[in-house]
Amino acid sequence: MFMTTKTLQSAIVKARESGITTLSQVQIMLSILVNPGQTINSIATAEGIDVDAVRKAIDKMESLKLVATKRTRGDRGYIRLCKLTAKGKRVVDGF
Repeated sequence: MFMTTKTLQSAIVKARESGITTLSQVQIMLSILVNPGQTINSIATAEGIDVDAVRKAIDKMESLKLVATKRTRGDRGYIRLCKLTAKGKRVVDGF
């Protein structure tokens, strides 16, 4: 899918107005959009981003009400399952 420059610029403005400041944050949100319910570790692995950077980005996006996490028991302790909120879906809708 190709986007016009005007469409991409509009999507970037919408993301910035929502508090998204880095391309990695957009990348993480798109990953969650495609595969909701991922853990922070699985997002980091899939996107090639350091797990601590993903955790920090998820925390920020959660505070902005763009991402919601559900803490659940995993094999080795607690994990956070990530999904986009309705607001988060609207932000990445233009990408």
